[in-house]
Amino acid sequence: MLTTGQRVCIVGQVVSTTGQRVSCAGQRVVAGGHDVATAGHTVLAGGHAVFCDGHCVETVGHRVAAVGHDVFCAGQRVATAGQFVGPAGQTVFSIGQRVCVGGQRVRTVGQ
Repeated sequence: MLTTGQRVCIVGQVVSTTGQRVSCAGQRVVAGGHDVATAGHTVLAGGHAVFCDGHCVETVGHRVAAVGHDVFCAGQRVATAGQFVGPAGQTVFSIGQRVCVGGQRVRTVGQ
């Protein structure tokens, strides 16, 4: 089992006994910000952050299991509520959720 700070060297390698995986080689496992944090997470290419509470991100479309979590860039879909982040990376078109340009966090409804 890899620990915090260790690198993953093989694409798709299981990095812990809890089923954590990587989709690209050379990504670093860290505690809070990037890559793997808890069980059930999937790490994407480019060292992007993953989510907490067991939510997984797929390599294509970057779907997340629930609202209120970070998205990586414009054009990504939130699965459960069906919100779609527009090409400008600004607004989620469904129930008034917004994302900021910097971290692009999908916030709670109406924010």
